[in-house]
Amino acid sequence: MKKRSVFLFLLLVFLFGLYPQAAADDSGMVSTQFDMSGFPQWARDLRRAEIVTFGSFPIMYLFTNLGTGLIAPDRFTTGQVLLMAASGAVLVGIVDFGIVRHRRRRQSRESESISPGTPIIIQRPLFGEDAEAGPQETAESTNNSVPDTGSP
Repeated sequence: MKKRSVFLFLLLVFLFGLYPQAAADDSGMVSTQFDMSGFPQWARDLRRAEIVTFGSFPIMYLFTNLGTGLIAPDRFTTGQVLLMAASGAVLVGIVDFGIVRHRRRRQSRESESISPGTPIIIQRPLFGEDAEAGPQETAESTNNSVPDTGSP
């Protein structure tokens, strides 16, 4: 009986979450996208490393749990498995941080090694100025058809 009441309670909670909340839409609040352009580069790098670390944790937990279960079942506690997975996720974040810093350093060295007067080629999107413009929009804007003069 207790399991059934817990199930019904959880079902009601989840179904209530599906109910549209019209009052929240009329509050006048405007959603804006988070912009990190005003932050220093080290803060953006730290944020990226944090995202990669927390994003890789579930995958690392899955592989750690499967690996410890195959190698030595009943040898590791749940806390040890969580600690190993967290360590692996932090390692993935640190490696990603190092790769990004290496690429940025290499790019800055290449840009500094360009001698003055060397032309810099800037690549543009294939379909006009807007990268999201599809071929239909471009084809309509650059119509190369011969105008109809009405004569045969």
